[in-house]
Amino acid sequence: MTKQHIHTKVKESIKQEKALVLTTVDLLRNIEDQLFLFLRLFLEELELFECEEMIIYAIRELAANANKANMKRLYFLEKNLDINNKEHYEIGMSSFKDDTFVDLDRYGRQLSEQGLYVKFSFHVKNDNFTITIMNNTALSHEEETRINDKISKAWDFHSMAEAMSHILDGTEGAGLGIVSIIMMLRKIGISDRNALKIRKKTGETHSIVRIPYKSPQIGIPTPSLVEVL
Repeated sequence: MTKQHIHTKVKESIKQEKALVLTTVDLLRNIEDQLFLFLRLFLEELELFECEEMIIYAIRELAANANKANMKRLYFLEKNLDINNKEHYEIGMSSFKDDTFVDLDRYGRQLSEQGLYVKFSFHVKNDNFTITIMNNTALSHEEETRINDKISKAWDFHSMAEAMSHILDGTEGAGLGIVSIIMMLRKIGISDRNALKIRKKTGETHSIVRIPYKSPQIGIPTPSLVEVL
């Protein structure tokens, strides 16, 4: 797909208020160039240049979490561990990072074979630019509790030093990626706690970043989708 074709897709998505979706069934690195080209063209059209660094960081962090969640399911199955069992969860997570890091290519192939995907949706509507990262493994109760706790606390921190003293945990790592996203949102003047949401939805996990902007008259809302494979 040429840059001109991509630019046309982006303009169509904005004008008609359609969600534009990119899908990968492998590791993020295989579509990263195309993904960030789409993103930069959206930011160019919406004149949100000042948000580029923050949004790219947020997408990388949330996409890495989505990839990790998919790989975690494969890993727990291999180890005959129940991810929804708290004791099993702690056992699995104690070795997950070290074991999978040295064998990323194999896990990348298995993600594709098992149809475990990560999708990226860009949607301009109601004066918001909404980016959603979706993966087709739902959060466990343990994961959902940890993540929601971190997000809730992050809005009240005043510095990274304060965050580090409160949010570090050995099972899921530092969790500072989520804190950094929220602090960046606050830095560009976003205080709405709905600007970052991570939730379960029909067998998927959705990580949502919502950036407000002043919309021109850009067409009539159309409840449809531009799908890019």
